[in-house]
Amino acid sequence: PFAAIQAIVEDDLGVRISKAFSVFDERPLATASLGQVHRAALRDGRAVAVKVQRPEVATQVAGDLEALQEIAGFLATRSDAGQRYDLPGMVEEFRTAILAELDYEREAQHLTLIHENLAEFKAIVVPLPVPGYTSTRVLTMDYVSGTKVTGISPLVRTELDRTALADTLVRAYLKQIVIDGVFHADPHPGNVLITEDGLLALVDLGMIGRLSPQMQERLLKLLLAVSECRGEEAADVAVALGEKLEGFNEPGFRRAVAWLVGRVGHQSIGEFQVGQVCLELSQLIREHHMRAPAELTLLGKTLLNVDQVAKALDPTLDVNDGVRRNGGELMRRRMR
Repeated sequence: PFAAIQAIVEDDLGVRISKAFSVFDERPLATASLGQVHRAALRDGRAVAVKVQRPEVATQVAGDLEALQEIAGFLATRSDAGQRYDLPGMVEEFRTAILAELDYEREAQHLTLIHENLAEFKAIVVPLPVPGYTSTRVLTMDYVSGTKVTGISPLVRTELDRTALADTLVRAYLKQIVIDGVFHADPHPGNVLITEDGLLALVDLGMIGRLSPQMQERLLKLLLAVSECRGEEAADVAVALGEKLEGFNEPGFRRAVAWLVGRVGHQSIGEFQVGQVCLELSQLIREHHMRAPAELTLLGKTLLNVDQVAKALDPTLDVNDGVRRNGGELMRRRMR
């Protein structure tokens, strides 16, 4: 209810809504499990979006996390799968991610960082936070008017250079992953908008992924090996990615990875999904008694969403070819 939202905004910002904003729409633009977004305007008329956390959600999440940790610990000591999948580690990764999402000051930092990192991509917009109007539970940022990529009308589709936009999106995510080591981890269709100017806007940066330099290098080699159907090289990288457990079957694992890469090489443009390959590889690592890095699962989920958004823009887009075309330049930039 708006009364609860108003109380949180006024409590966190230390000022009445009518003093901080010239307009504050009581009806939310969007709602989700952790918060909701309202359209507003500052006293100078600047259009903004105000994201407000739901009352008591932090307490509820803390209780849920405690229960999940207890369940994970129980299964880890009483089942083979619980040990192989490192369930307590997974819950800890989830805890880190979800608590970060509950800190809107951190999300404001994410917005600024990704905005700066993607500045070279003129077709991509990342809204900036408004200093002084943000707290742990309230995030005020530039208002971006747009339609989610899966909801654009046939008329608008004909006016857009959809191939260029899709290619830009793929290149922007490859740069985030391989060069920056920080990436927007939740690019589902609702978080990628087509603006009225025909640009791509990335919104909701509560969840980001971070990669170490070593992990970045290995992932680039893996993506290139998969895109060029080099199964043996992909297996070399995959062996280095996982933490080997008792019973690790290296020859069997190498065969499984080579088979996966070979199968991908024969897929059509419409079938190939680089995110799905990362998730399948993560599954193979676990099946052959290794522990997959948590980053690989998050990356697979992220790239699966990028695949979906890019192909909503341009169904003929060859993501595999995009990785190959940009691989050399990415490698050079990584070395620099």
